[in-house]
Amino acid sequence: MRAWHRRRILAAVVQVPVFLALLLTNRFALLLDHLLFPAFRQQPITAPVFIVSLPRSGTTFLFHTLAEERKAFTCFRLWETLIAPAICQKYLFLGLRRVYRFVGRPLRKTFYRLEDHLLADLRRIHPSGFGLPEEEEGLFLWFFSSGWFHHFYPDAAFLDQLLLFDGGNMRATEKARWVAQYHACVQRHNYVFNRRGQRRFLSKNPFFMNKLESLYRAFPDGHILTIERDMERTLASTLSLNAFLYQAGSDRPVPEEVRLNSVKLLLFWKTLRDEGLQKCFSHTHLRLDFRSLVDRDAVPWRQLATFLRITPDWPPAQVQGHRTGRHYPPLQPVELAVLRAEQRGNPVTYHDFHHLNPASESVAKVRKIRRRQ
Repeated sequence: MRAWHRRRILAAVVQVPVFLALLLTNRFALLLDHLLFPAFRQQPITAPVFIVSLPRSGTTFLFHTLAEERKAFTCFRLWETLIAPAICQKYLFLGLRRVYRFVGRPLRKTFYRLEDHLLADLRRIHPSGFGLPEEEEGLFLWFFSSGWFHHFYPDAAFLDQLLLFDGGNMRATEKARWVAQYHACVQRHNYVFNRRGQRRFLSKNPFFMNKLESLYRAFPDGHILTIERDMERTLASTLSLNAFLYQAGSDRPVPEEVRLNSVKLLLFWKTLRDEGLQKCFSHTHLRLDFRSLVDRDAVPWRQLATFLRITPDWPPAQVQGHRTGRHYPPLQPVELAVLRAEQRGNPVTYHDFHHLNPASESVAKVRKIRRRQ
């Protein structure tokens, strides 16, 4: 999938320069914060709420619903994660927004048309917009630790430890650095949007499923929400989403090996999440059912309101039942077999991944020796 062909070349020519420009700008701005706003390092983060479940399990629906309770929660939005992770950038864009509103919002329709054009395909699968709440995985692009890189390098082995995280062989120092970087980004957000700490920070990120133990070190008073959905539907929907995201950097069909590895990874994430919940968040965790949640049954919404200590008048009247008209190709027999084995009590383990099994490592070592010779 990374072979040189038309779409791959176009992606490299367009995406790589844009990424490098944003990388240099954002990293410089993040360093500048320590000079201009050193007090952000003392900004408290009290009882944050993390929605941690598999992709395509209703997490975005729940995230957007909670984010509407602006008196209770604050969260990252897409524009923050991509072009304003630093405090100085946030103030700059907030100032520009005030000026823009003062002069009558010129080119407003043009901007919305451009946004609709850029995000049209993604919106068919995932509601997104530069001003909408969004998972903060984009922040880690600027620290070279984002799982999003996998969608540009889907059949590469060098991202394995990043995808496995607490379940792999990543060094403790690297995990600690990730925790510190993320904690500092949340502090920056609170410094600008929640200085007095009157609201709780809200997060939704499927990539946190493999990081709960590491997350606990930075946020020991955090609260975790998880959503349980039929695994066969969840996996089929996620594979469809992955295929769409792979198209941004490749027009080659997704190999069966990559699809199967994705199924194994998601099942392994589920195991890591359950272990992390039991070990670190056993008393600050609420498990919700997908179907009753999206059908607006009263019971789970009341449980949620009690758990989060917010108004019990839920679900809000404006929240409609969540339905999708999309239909996804079913799992292939070999993928379904892996799922059935996991459900029978044979969970996926670290050594089940084709990049990481001992044979593959031995082959790699032999190839290195041959190249040296």
